[in-house]
Amino acid sequence: MIEAFKGGAGGIVSKTISMEPARDRRPTIRKGACRGLYNAETWSELPKEKMIEELLMVKKEAGPLIVSIGYTPEQLKELGKLIQREVGPDGIEFSTHYVGRSIQPLLECASALR
Repeated sequence: MIEAFKGGAGGIVSKTISMEPARDRRPTIRKGACRGLYNAETWSELPKEKMIEELLMVKKEAGPLIVSIGYTPEQLKELGKLIQREVGPDGIEFSTHYVGRSIQPLLECASALR
């Protein structure tokens, strides 16, 4: 992430952090229809503790940092407090890829971060 700032990025949004590291199969790039490619990663493959270490370095040495967290209201509540306390990012993005299509789970996720 620091290298992105050195290369001219104006800000960084981290990979999504969840309670458990992702266990994605490698490679994560998949062939799609019509000769397209998909990035089939889920969330960070690093434990949240390791991600916090990296985020602290970015916050100290680089520029604006938005931390992405997910996924359930319970996880967001715990991760939001942890990230705010330990990292103090410029913003928090919450990912809701796995909560369905109804508005209610989205509202519950947003409320959990208050």
